Formats: sequence, structure tokens, C-alpha cells
Amino acid sequence: MHMLGVSCDCGAVAPDRQHHFWGCPVAQAVTQVLQQQLPPQCHMQRVNVWLCRPPSPIVHAGVWQVVCLAAVISMNKGRKLLYKLSKSQPALSAQQRIDIACKVAVATFWDMLVDFVGVGMCSPLWLAEVGLAHPFLHVMHDAEGLGHLQVNRPQQQQEHQ
Repeated sequence: MHMLGVSCDCGAVAPDRQHHFWGCPVAQAVTQVLQQQLPPQCHMQRVNVWLCRPPSPIVHAGVWQVVCLAAVISMNKGRKLLYKLSKSQPALSAQQRIDIACKVAVATFWDMLVDFVGVGMCSPLWLAEVGLAHPFLHVMHDAEGLGHLQVNRPQQQQEHQ
């Protein structure tokens, strides 16, 4: 990431952290997913992701922290894959490499949320604070009335994986 004279495979010259974790098409694929989960009147900014500041009062602070961590890790995985694909044989076009890296980054984001839910280690307070309509994660109650976190992954994204 810090090599002088190197360009991002998306075409950006001398990319920095802002590029890799906000401006690159791979990072934008992840931030687009985040924005899609938020209410239309809520406009997420870089500071919301980088400093884990919820972009709206309706977003639970703990859930948002998990989302931000998953987003940054996913962007980094996509960034590394984009670089690795540029060295692969047979050669892919730049757009093919970007498309693959974007898909992997987005899938990684959702997989990380699924992993977090699967571990079952969220604060018990979340089960009372995170409603059914909450973006990203919500609480579902089982037949015994016990609450469990579930991922709010859009159906179309589940089908493409």
C-alpha cells in the first residue's frame, strides 16, 4: 500500500489510505452496500466508517462498530485481491479484475457479519436495543421468546453468492 511510484489497479496514481479505504471502486462497492442499508435520508460519510460514528441515531452504536470493522477488513481484502489479480495469468482486463475484487469485498463484508452473529457473543443489551427493522443486524425471537441476532442481508445479494 505504501510503495512509492505504484498505482492502484483501478488506475489511481500514488494511492493513499483515503483511496484504498474510501475512493477506490473496491472500497466504493462496500460503502455502497452500507449506504443501501441506511434510510434514504441518511448520507454516510468517511468519518462515519473510519471513526465508527453511526450516521444516524437509528443505527445502534455497537452494531455500527461491527459493521465498520467488517467494512474496512472487506475493503482491505478486496484491495489485496485486486493487486494479486493484476499479476495473474492468464491476464484479465482491468475491469474484470475490479469487478472480481468488488464482488469478493462485498461478499466478505456479509460473511463477516454472519460470522459475528454465529459466534453469539454480542452484548445481551443489544437484544433489547436492536429492533426488527434495524439496518445490518436485527433481533429475531425464537419460539421460547429468546432473542437472537440475524443478518439483514438483502435477498438479491444472498442469491448471487
